[in-house]
Parts: sequence; structure tokens; C-alpha cells
Amino acid sequence: MSDAYLPGDTRQRIQDLIKDRKITQAELAEKVGLSNSALSRYLQGSTKNLGDGFIIRIARYFDVSTDFLLGETDFPDRKNYDIEELELSAETAKLLYTPASTVLPRWFSAVTAANSSGASTGTTVAANPSSGGAAAA
Repeated sequence: MSDAYLPGDTRQRIQDLIKDRKITQAELAEKVGLSNSALSRYLQGSTKNLGDGFIIRIARYFDVSTDFLLGETDFPDRKNYDIEELELSAETAKLLYTPASTVLPRWFSAVTAANSSGASTGTTVAANPSSGGAAAA
């Protein structure tokens, strides 16, 4: 889903998604743990805010980003995922949040060490930073 939506506030985005996905307001309320009347009051403007937790649940239900629901972007594509959804190890996830200035020297050291130890066996390690690792050649 990469189509851009017209600019809108959170209420409008939720109403548009309900219409686009052909579900009822009651179905959405049930799926995200809200009462139908609470969602209805919010969408009609009687209630000013919807809790952050409900915004997150609605975004997950529709598989859109919270930035999209909040009107920060007009593209609904999801950018944030739980680590479990991506099936990443804890170590790999840490690397995602580690600045490259600290990761690359460690990676370079590992490649250098692997090449040094491979020199006696005739094996060399080809550096491939784009894949995040090294491959034996």
C-alpha cells in the first residue's frame, strides 16, 4: 500500500480507512478494544482525544504507521515493526540502533582477523559491508 492519501487529521484518516477496508465502525472498535460508543464519539468530534494505546492498536490493525494516522505523512506505509515481527536476534536489533561509527571498526577488525587466520590455510575473507558481514572465498 503506497498510495498517498489527501491531508487529514486522525479522525478523517480513521474514517477513510474504515471506508477503504469496508469494515464497520463497530468491527474496528471491537478489534482494538474500544467500545463502539467511545469510537463513535471520537469520530464525531464529541471526544477530543483517543488514547495513544488506541492509536497504536488502530495503526496495527490497519497495518499503517502511526505517523500516517496522526497526519504527519500522507503515505500509510508502515515503517516501524516489532523486533519479533522481523524475526531479528537481539544482537542484530542492537546493531540497528548502534551508530555506524562504532559498528564498522568492529566489522573491519573481524574481517582483518579472519584474513590473518586464513592466511595459513589459504582462505581469505571478502569484505561485504552491505550485507553486514564477511564471506569466505
